[in-house]
Amino acid sequence: MPDLGPAAEHQTDKLAAHHVGGSKRPHRPAAEQAGATRIVWLTLYESRESHQTMNGVLTAAAASDSHLILLDWNAYSRSHPDWFQPDGVHTTTDGAIGLATLIHSELVTLGVAQVPSEVSAPGTSTTTTTAANVSPVIVTVSLPEASENQLYSAPLRVNGGAAPYRWIRLEPLAHGILLAVDGLLTGIPRVGPGTFALAVKVTDSKGRHTTRRVLLRVKR
Repeated sequence: MPDLGPAAEHQTDKLAAHHVGGSKRPHRPAAEQAGATRIVWLTLYESRESHQTMNGVLTAAAASDSHLILLDWNAYSRSHPDWFQPDGVHTTTDGAIGLATLIHSELVTLGVAQVPSEVSAPGTSTTTTTAANVSPVIVTVSLPEASENQLYSAPLRVNGGAAPYRWIRLEPLAHGILLAVDGLLTGIPRVGPGTFALAVKVTDSKGRHTTRRVLLRVKR
Protein backbone atom coordinates (compact mmCIF):
# COMPACT_ATOMS: atom_id res chain seq x y z
CA MET A 1 0.00 0.00 0.00
CA PRO A 2 1.17 3.61 -0.46
CA ASP A 3 3.60 4.77 2.22
CA LEU A 4 3.37 8.43 3.14
CA GLY A 5 5.74 8.09 6.06
CA PRO A 6 9.44 8.91 6.46
CA ALA A 7 10.20 8.53 2.75
CA ALA A 8 7.60 11.18 1.86
CA GLU A 9 8.92 13.43 4.61
CA HIS A 10 12.45 13.02 3.23
CA GLN A 11 11.38 14.02 -0.28
CA THR A 12 9.46 17.01 1.04
CA ASP A 13 12.45 18.02 3.17
CA LYS A 14 14.56 18.01 -0.01
CA LEU A 15 12.01 20.27 -1.71
CA ALA A 16 11.98 22.57 1.33
CA ALA A 17 15.77 22.79 1.36
CA HIS A 18 15.89 23.71 -2.33
CA HIS A 19 13.02 26.18 -1.95
CA VAL A 20 14.57 27.96 1.02
CA GLY A 21 17.93 27.92 -0.71
CA GLY A 22 16.59 29.92 -3.61
CA SER A 23 15.62 27.35 -6.24
CA LYS A 24 11.84 27.30 -6.38
CA ARG A 25 11.65 24.52 -8.95
CA PRO A 26 13.96 21.66 -7.85
CA HIS A 27 11.47 19.12 -9.19
CA ARG A 28 11.61 20.41 -12.76
CA PRO A 29 14.95 19.22 -14.23
CA ALA A 30 14.33 15.49 -13.77
CA ALA A 31 10.70 15.84 -14.85
CA GLU A 32 11.63 17.76 -17.98
CA GLN A 33 14.27 15.21 -18.86
CA ALA A 34 11.59 12.53 -18.62
CA GLY A 35 9.32 14.53 -20.94
CA ALA A 36 6.74 15.38 -18.25
CA THR A 37 4.58 18.46 -18.76
CA ARG A 38 2.75 18.29 -15.43
CA ILE A 39 3.93 17.30 -11.96
CA VAL A 40 1.37 16.05 -9.43
CA TRP A 41 2.38 16.30 -5.77
CA LEU A 42 0.32 15.54 -2.65
CA THR A 43 0.16 17.39 0.63
CA LEU A 44 0.88 15.45 3.81
CA TYR A 45 -1.77 14.47 6.34
CA GLU A 46 -1.16 17.01 9.10
CA SER A 47 -0.86 14.62 12.04
CA ARG A 48 2.36 16.34 13.06
CA GLU A 49 3.34 19.98 13.33
CA SER A 50 6.20 19.44 10.90
CA HIS A 51 3.70 18.34 8.27
CA GLN A 52 2.00 21.74 8.41
CA THR A 53 5.34 23.39 7.70
CA MET A 54 6.03 21.00 4.84
CA ASN A 55 2.59 21.64 3.34
CA GLY A 56 3.30 25.35 3.46
CA VAL A 57 6.47 24.78 1.44
CA LEU A 58 4.55 22.70 -1.09
CA THR A 59 1.86 25.36 -1.40
CA ALA A 60 4.49 28.05 -2.01
CA ALA A 61 6.19 25.90 -4.62
CA ALA A 62 2.91 25.28 -6.44
CA ALA A 63 2.09 28.98 -6.37
CA SER A 64 5.33 29.74 -8.22
CA ASP A 65 5.08 26.98 -10.82
CA SER A 66 2.03 26.47 -13.04
CA HIS A 67 3.31 23.02 -14.03
CA LEU A 68 3.05 21.76 -10.45
CA ILE A 69 -0.40 20.47 -9.44
CA LEU A 70 -0.82 20.10 -5.69
CA LEU A 71 -3.46 17.60 -4.55
CA ASP A 72 -4.71 18.25 -1.02
CA TRP A 73 -4.50 14.80 0.56
CA ASN A 74 -4.65 16.49 3.96
CA ALA A 75 -8.10 17.98 3.29
CA TYR A 76 -9.32 14.87 1.47
CA SER A 77 -8.44 12.54 4.37
CA ARG A 78 -9.10 14.89 7.29
CA SER A 79 -12.50 13.40 8.14
CA HIS A 80 -11.20 9.83 7.94
CA PRO A 81 -8.81 9.19 10.85
CA ASP A 82 -9.54 5.49 10.32
CA TRP A 83 -7.55 5.72 7.08
CA PHE A 84 -4.33 5.91 9.09
CA GLN A 85 -2.39 3.58 11.33
CA PRO A 86 -1.80 4.58 14.99
CA ASP A 87 1.27 6.64 14.04
CA GLY A 88 -1.01 8.97 12.05
CA VAL A 89 1.32 8.75 9.06
CA HIS A 90 1.07 5.37 7.34
CA THR A 91 -2.21 4.43 5.68
CA THR A 92 -4.49 1.50 6.35
CA THR A 93 -5.96 -0.47 3.46
CA ASP A 94 -8.97 1.87 3.35
CA GLY A 95 -6.60 4.84 3.40
CA ALA A 96 -4.64 3.41 0.48
CA ILE A 97 -7.88 3.13 -1.48
CA GLY A 98 -8.81 6.70 -0.60
CA LEU A 99 -5.38 7.90 -1.68
CA ALA A 100 -5.57 6.00 -4.96
CA THR A 101 -9.05 7.44 -5.59
CA LEU A 102 -7.80 11.00 -5.12
CA ILE A 103 -4.83 10.50 -7.44
CA HIS A 104 -6.89 8.70 -10.06
CA SER A 105 -9.51 11.44 -10.08
CA GLU A 106 -6.83 14.01 -10.90
CA LEU A 107 -5.37 11.79 -13.61
CA VAL A 108 -8.85 11.55 -15.13
CA THR A 109 -9.07 15.35 -15.05
CA LEU A 110 -5.71 15.56 -16.81
CA GLY A 111 -6.90 13.11 -19.46
CA VAL A 112 -4.36 10.38 -18.74
CA ALA A 113 -6.71 7.91 -17.04
CA GLN A 114 -10.25 6.62 -17.63
CA VAL A 115 -13.26 6.98 -15.35
CA PRO A 116 -14.05 3.63 -13.67
CA SER A 117 -17.65 2.39 -13.83
CA GLU A 118 -17.58 1.40 -10.18
CA VAL A 119 -15.14 0.62 -7.37
CA SER A 120 -15.64 -1.91 -4.60
CA ALA A 121 -16.08 -0.25 -1.26
CA PRO A 122 -13.29 -0.90 1.28
CA GLY A 123 -13.87 -4.09 3.28
CA THR A 124 -16.89 -5.31 1.31
CA SER A 125 -17.62 -7.50 -1.66
CA THR A 126 -21.24 -6.57 -2.40
CA THR A 127 -21.49 -2.82 -1.73
CA THR A 128 -20.16 -0.51 -4.38
CA THR A 129 -19.23 3.14 -4.30
CA THR A 130 -18.33 5.80 -6.82
CA ALA A 131 -16.87 9.28 -6.60
CA ALA A 132 -20.45 10.60 -6.51
CA ASN A 133 -20.91 9.02 -3.07
CA VAL A 134 -18.02 11.01 -1.61
CA SER A 135 -18.39 14.62 -0.49
CA PRO A 136 -16.73 17.07 -2.88
CA VAL A 137 -13.22 18.31 -2.13
CA ILE A 138 -11.67 21.33 -3.82
CA VAL A 139 -8.28 20.07 -4.98
CA THR A 140 -7.06 23.34 -6.47
CA VAL A 141 -4.59 24.87 -4.03
CA SER A 142 -2.86 27.38 -6.27
CA LEU A 143 -3.77 28.72 -9.69
CA PRO A 144 -1.64 29.33 -12.79
CA GLU A 145 0.22 32.62 -12.56
CA ALA A 146 -1.56 35.69 -13.90
CA SER A 147 -0.13 38.88 -15.37
CA GLU A 148 -1.31 42.34 -14.36
CA ASN A 149 -3.68 43.93 -16.92
CA GLN A 150 -3.67 40.84 -19.16
CA LEU A 151 -6.53 38.46 -19.94
CA TYR A 152 -6.62 35.51 -17.52
CA SER A 153 -8.55 32.24 -17.43
CA ALA A 154 -8.18 29.18 -15.18
CA PRO A 155 -10.55 26.45 -13.95
CA LEU A 156 -11.04 25.39 -10.34
CA ARG A 157 -10.92 21.63 -9.79
CA VAL A 158 -13.05 19.46 -7.51
CA ASN A 159 -12.92 15.74 -6.75
CA GLY A 160 -15.76 13.62 -5.40
CA GLY A 161 -19.37 14.66 -5.15
CA ALA A 162 -22.00 14.50 -7.86
CA ALA A 163 -22.07 16.77 -10.89
CA PRO A 164 -23.19 19.32 -11.80
CA TYR A 165 -21.30 21.59 -9.41
CA ARG A 166 -22.05 25.20 -8.57
CA TRP A 167 -19.25 27.57 -7.57
CA ILE A 168 -19.55 30.89 -5.75
CA ARG A 169 -17.11 33.32 -4.17
CA LEU A 170 -17.29 33.88 -0.41
CA GLU A 171 -15.71 37.33 -0.50
CA PRO A 172 -14.54 39.81 -3.14
CA LEU A 173 -11.97 38.33 -5.50
CA ALA A 174 -8.83 40.05 -6.72
CA HIS A 175 -10.01 43.15 -8.61
CA GLY A 176 -10.83 42.31 -12.21
CA ILE A 177 -11.31 38.56 -11.68
CA LEU A 178 -14.74 36.91 -11.95
CA LEU A 179 -15.87 33.40 -10.97
CA ALA A 180 -18.45 31.60 -13.13
CA VAL A 181 -20.83 29.02 -11.65
CA ASP A 182 -18.93 26.28 -13.48
CA GLY A 183 -15.72 27.13 -11.61
CA LEU A 184 -13.95 29.08 -14.35
CA LEU A 185 -12.02 32.15 -13.20
CA THR A 186 -11.69 34.79 -15.89
CA GLY A 187 -10.95 38.48 -16.26
CA ILE A 188 -8.12 41.00 -16.37
CA PRO A 189 -6.30 41.41 -13.03
CA ARG A 190 -6.32 45.07 -12.02
CA VAL A 191 -4.19 44.56 -8.92
CA GLY A 192 -0.50 45.08 -8.35
CA PRO A 193 1.93 42.18 -8.26
CA GLY A 194 1.53 39.83 -5.32
CA THR A 195 -0.14 36.64 -4.13
CA PHE A 196 -3.86 36.76 -3.34
CA ALA A 197 -6.05 34.25 -1.48
CA LEU A 198 -9.44 33.68 -3.13
CA ALA A 199 -12.17 32.21 -0.92
CA VAL A 200 -14.53 29.98 -2.91
CA LYS A 201 -17.29 27.45 -2.27
CA VAL A 202 -18.53 24.56 -4.40
CA THR A 203 -21.83 22.71 -3.99
CA ASP A 204 -22.67 19.46 -5.75
CA SER A 205 -26.05 18.30 -7.06
CA LYS A 206 -26.84 16.63 -3.72
CA GLY A 207 -26.33 19.82 -1.75
CA ARG A 208 -22.99 18.82 -0.26
CA HIS A 209 -20.48 21.63 -0.20
CA THR A 210 -16.96 22.56 0.75
CA THR A 211 -14.91 25.75 0.85
CA ARG A 212 -11.28 26.65 0.37
CA ARG A 213 -8.88 29.52 -0.17
CA VAL A 214 -6.87 29.14 -3.36
CA LEU A 215 -3.80 31.19 -4.17
CA LEU A 216 -3.44 33.41 -7.22
CA ARG A 217 -0.07 34.99 -7.96
CA VAL A 218 -0.15 38.11 -10.13
CA LYS A 219 3.06 39.33 -11.75
CA ARG A 220 3.74 42.67 -13.36
